[in-house]
Amino acid sequence: MVKWKIQVRFPSKKKNNGQLPICSTALPTSYTPTEFSILEYDENKNVDYPADSLFVTTVPSRGVGEPPDPDGHSEWLVRGPTKQKILTAPGYPQPLPKPPRNTKSHVVKSTPTMGQGVFATRDIPLGEIIFAERPLLVSPRSMVNANLSAYNMADYMKIVMFEREQQLEAAVGRMDHDTKAKLMALMNSHLEDGSGPINGIVRTNGYAVSNFWDGDAEPDTKDPAHLRFCYTVVCDVGSRINHRSVYLFFHAFWRLLIHFLGSCLPNVTHAFKLSAFAMVFFAARDIKAGEQLFYSYGSTDKSASNRKSELAPYGITQCICSSCINATPETDTIRETYRSRLEEYKRQGMIWDRSGLGSVPEGTIDELLRYQRALVKEGLDTDPNYWDVFVPVLATACQRSGKTREAIGVVQRLLRWREFKEEMEAMEESG
Repeated sequence: MVKWKIQVRFPSKKKNNGQLPICSTALPTSYTPTEFSILEYDENKNVDYPADSLFVTTVPSRGVGEPPDPDGHSEWLVRGPTKQKILTAPGYPQPLPKPPRNTKSHVVKSTPTMGQGVFATRDIPLGEIIFAERPLLVSPRSMVNANLSAYNMADYMKIVMFEREQQLEAAVGRMDHDTKAKLMALMNSHLEDGSGPINGIVRTNGYAVSNFWDGDAEPDTKDPAHLRFCYTVVCDVGSRINHRSVYLFFHAFWRLLIHFLGSCLPNVTHAFKLSAFAMVFFAARDIKAGEQLFYSYGSTDKSASNRKSELAPYGITQCICSSCINATPETDTIRETYRSRLEEYKRQGMIWDRSGLGSVPEGTIDELLRYQRALVKEGLDTDPNYWDVFVPVLATACQRSGKTREAIGVVQRLLRWREFKEEMEAMEESG
């Protein structure tokens, strides 16, 4: 049983022999640190743990003296019953999914203005796997077991940050040198809130995974209170997906985000494959060779000013993607009215479908195609509603206008999207 020292490390502008200064007075004097024990090393070990137990395991397991798995290993902080959900996933354990023909589809390289970024090395069609990787670290979003009801919110947060850092240290301490170096090289945008160096990296770079969770009932991911039952994964390349061309302000100087960046014009999406214990990244739209890969942190159906407000908690002061830099009242209107306009098109589409050939008013196809071009320019063609609502309406309008060839082309792309959607859903449901 390990009893942790009452120390919280906070970043500072001052150097202390390369170490972050230690603040030992941050925690309330009445607080007694929770004892945390590493209970397991073998992920295949089948033990019935108490529901509130928390232990560290390596996935896939690696015995002493055994070579590493060619697809890599993850350190996983996990509650006892949750482990069984992975071990019993159909087909577990499987190797990482690979791009078609097992051809590498991306490269990491420097950019003139954004540090390092990830670029496509070939044309990648919608729905195709770009790459997959095992996470460096997986942890519950909530790990504190102690009863902290007696503390005010400020002290509560200090204790939560402290205990989470200690537990994460236990997992990171099991990593080999190279894996740990990859984790600690990731961006940390929580340098001033007491998160601790590892927890700050997890909070900055983690993906919330919702297809395995603590407890029996599936959490409602739309309810922030339910997210505490979910897990967070931190990857090497994948966690470098931040927001496109953005600058972070730390300690009075500008720093650039690196590797995969995010954008209000995203072209990448992802799923967690249970049976491979891996994050899989897909093309969310057709990507050209040489194109940089981006992901979005915020809502794409909001104005530029509202998107900027959404990004502020990440420390992002300015997104310089073309959609933000070139935002106008017209483009803001396209985004803000997107969902209501799709609902109106959906109602019209149902009328056209019932009324038969010739029911679509003259000029409607041109109107829909103009709107489609505007949606694509604003990056809204990566939104599921674009495919589930707008594209079927466009197909119906073409068909009812007698434009059979155009309707077939639209339907073919729609089928391609639905195959991709089904693949992702199957991957997340069963792996």
